[in-house]
Amino acid sequence: MKVGIFGIYHQSDERFFDDYTKSNLTVIPYKSIGYYSPDHDVWSECKNYDLVIFPSFGLCSDWMNMHLHTYKSILSSLPKTAWWSFDSHHDKYEYLYRSYFNEWIVFHSNCEHHTGPNTIQVLPFFYQLSYNDILHHIENDPKKSYDVVFHHINYSLGHRDIIAKNIESILQKKSLSYNFNTIESPIEYIKSISRAKVGLNISVLNDINFRSFETWVSNVPLLTNYLEDYQKIPELSEQTIFYNRDLSNFEQKLEIALDTKVDTRRHIIKNHMILKRYIEVINILTDSSFGINYTEGIS
Repeated sequence: MKVGIFGIYHQSDERFFDDYTKSNLTVIPYKSIGYYSPDHDVWSECKNYDLVIFPSFGLCSDWMNMHLHTYKSILSSLPKTAWWSFDSHHDKYEYLYRSYFNEWIVFHSNCEHHTGPNTIQVLPFFYQLSYNDILHHIENDPKKSYDVVFHHINYSLGHRDIIAKNIESILQKKSLSYNFNTIESPIEYIKSISRAKVGLNISVLNDINFRSFETWVSNVPLLTNYLEDYQKIPELSEQTIFYNRDLSNFEQKLEIALDTKVDTRRHIIKNHMILKRYIEVINILTDSSFGINYTEGIS
């Protein structure tokens, strides 16, 4: 079987494929769809694949919304296509092009109001960096640099910026050290989280985001606003400290988080890596039984 994927894909992790998958599955990774013009050879290649998956990383949804008219005929010429929707705040316009894909995958319960007959809901979310990054760039006993870290870009959606400012005030009042700066380098970003006493998260709206998984894989207590989807991953949510989005109990939960030790990294490596999630999606969409088993290096 041949599957094309337009998005983040770590080929080095294919070494964890089981023997059946190594022999029967070929994945051809591409950059996001926005990198390719309509007359690019990549589309003729994709006509020979059994399945083509378009994950909505970053600005992919915005680009798709603006240029869909250019790609309607291309999508209709492919044997089987799937759009993989990640963010609830994209849901407001993603439904406009739902009909141009054979399958539609959503990762958050609150996206269901735009579901249709071709919708498959797959939860939970996942950790997106490669396995190699985990083994080589996260220290086992890092020296703690800050009490709390929340590396993020400014985003007014869901009042996240306001919530972050209010939390900063609380941390200042308690004389706690913190770092809320944006870090572009993925490795430095993960290193910083691993050296914090607490990894803070504020969801943009009502969906679990990458930061939760990046904090869990760093074996750092996650302090985040509560969302129903966390119930879908009990082995991780049981080790997570949840606060109310209105911050009514934030100080109490912060004290608990600062005194908490967690063992979450092994759960991420075994069950929630991005390539493992791709395999699960492929199996669902093609009624296959491919497998991947991350076991190496788990302490």
